[in-house]
Amino acid sequence: MALKILLIINTALCLFRGVGFIFAPTKLWKAFNVDLDNSTKFPAQLLGAAYIATAAINLTATNFIDKSTIQSVIIFNFIIEIIGAMLTVAGILRNAISKLGWLPFSIHLTLAIAFGYFLFDFDI
Repeated sequence: MALKILLIINTALCLFRGVGFIFAPTKLWKAFNVDLDNSTKFPAQLLGAAYIATAAINLTATNFIDKSTIQSVIIFNFIIEIIGAMLTVAGILRNAISKLGWLPFSIHLTLAIAFGYFLFDFDI
């Protein structure tokens, strides 16, 4: 898979999650047995904003030529996906979220592996 395609796929996933977390955080988190009230809805919406910012970075990076800039975007995505995978597993193991959390974990892990491949592939 080409890096540009990976960035476009991640852009689409981030946009989908970001818009959902901003406009329907209560419904999305309810799927994972997490009840949000007014004070916890706000951080979920901020997470949505972070996803949209990540989508913007990824979409912009599809046109980058400079290798060091592309490498920085790859490192950013690799780290954020690794952290997302670890936090999702921690949430499942603490019973903070339902077993349905294995789906986002698998998405985070797959993206982390894909970005890790490009991170350690020096012929970008």
